[in-house]
Amino acid sequence: MDQHPREGGVVFDSMFSMETHINKVCSCGFYYLHNLRRMRRYLSQDWPALIHTFVTNRLDYCISLMYGLPQWQISKLQSIERCCSYCS
Repeated sequence: MDQHPREGGVVFDSMFSMETHINKVCSCGFYYLHNLRRMRRYLSQDWPALIHTFVTNRLDYCISLMYGLPQWQISKLQSIERCCSYCS
């Protein structure tokens, strides 16, 4: 049995704090940014579209569940948004 069950792509922890989900979204986002940045010279002008496809869409998915979270959790997601804007 999984320690952190998924429901509709959102990872829930025992306290419903969304911390596990945010950590997974952040790690996936930085993973995709790192790999896209390594392949940047081989990509055409679709570079910003790929960032939006792989990273920004993950951030926006189920964003309404994150309403009312503490600022320290939201700042983790904002750090990926800043990296996306820097890369594109």
